[in-house]
Amino acid sequence: MELAIAALRDGSEHLNLVAFDRGGSEGELFSYEVQRDRPAGERQYSVGIRREAAAHEYPVGAEGTVAVSKYVEGSVSIKHICLHGNATTDERSGPRSPGQVGIVAMCKALHRNQSVLSLSIRTIDVTDDTCRVLGDALTHHPTLEHLRLSKNNLSIRSMEPLANALRGHQLSELEISHNTITGAGAELLCSGLVSNANMRSLILDEVGLNRAGAKAVALVLAAHRRLARVSLQCNTIGDRGAEALAEGLAANQAVTHLNLAMNGIGDAGCAALCSKGLAHHPCLRELNLRGNVLGDPSAEALAHVLTACPAKASLTALDLDLNFLGDPGIGCILNVLPATSLRYCELWGNTVLPGDSFPKWTESQQLLQSRQQSDAEDSQVSKLG
Repeated sequence: MELAIAALRDGSEHLNLVAFDRGGSEGELFSYEVQRDRPAGERQYSVGIRREAAAHEYPVGAEGTVAVSKYVEGSVSIKHICLHGNATTDERSGPRSPGQVGIVAMCKALHRNQSVLSLSIRTIDVTDDTCRVLGDALTHHPTLEHLRLSKNNLSIRSMEPLANALRGHQLSELEISHNTITGAGAELLCSGLVSNANMRSLILDEVGLNRAGAKAVALVLAAHRRLARVSLQCNTIGDRGAEALAEGLAANQAVTHLNLAMNGIGDAGCAALCSKGLAHHPCLRELNLRGNVLGDPSAEALAHVLTACPAKASLTALDLDLNFLGDPGIGCILNVLPATSLRYCELWGNTVLPGDSFPKWTESQQLLQSRQQSDAEDSQVSKLG
């Protein structure tokens, strides 16, 4: 810990308190290291405080987090704070348990330090009371740009203080994945995001999002004409949710990455996405529909988007793995592929490609690899230039 504090005093920009499991002696429970990286002409530090343990999750604990928080309060150089898995709760619950004490201390530090740009809290049981403290910190820290809160057992009740804090906030990236906020929690959260004009990235993977939650996200899409990345994978929005998102996409021409993998979307939902959301969309670069229930009609609708719409020039990656496409649907995609801008097209895990489709598959893979190679060469030339 002394190393971390010394580095903070020396002008660090990155603070990482990360707990991880790695094989070794249980006697070596804690080791701290400071990594310094100095690019040419720039003074930049990356501070890592890592816990190494053998086959157990021992918390680095609140004491170390509190100690570092005191220095964060007065540091004008630190920009990025990462608290991952280093302070878990025990039989005591609420804001006085070890994990909560550390988070509360860091939140109070944010009250006094307006230079921090990103905060990541992951794999820590964040209670509803602590979430209210976090919401209060956000209210007093309007310049925070990136907030990531994955795998923290956040609930519906956790969303209300966050939504209140995010109203009118300048946050540009929000990730609340792998929490059980459900559709109702997403509605609460999105009610706060609608008035945030700076949102660029919204990630709500595996949060129990349903049709109602998807409608709430669609309202955010329609309100934020600069929102470029949306990821809702591993939820249950279904066709009706996809139809609602299509309406939001129709009003938002800035989305470049859309991830709707594993959401129970069928042909009706895909048809709506294609005809309303993607038909006139000029910027979409990556579309992930992996692990849904799409059939051949979906492939036909997507083929039309790939050739007759603005997406023909912009879409570079399409993932249709693990759906229910038959030989006609896969053949339809392969037929139009040469006329598209695709560099990646995933079709595995559907049906076997028999007969006439197999030569097309081989030719398509060769074409995609050629395009990828050309892009890599162009990138290399650009770097040299």
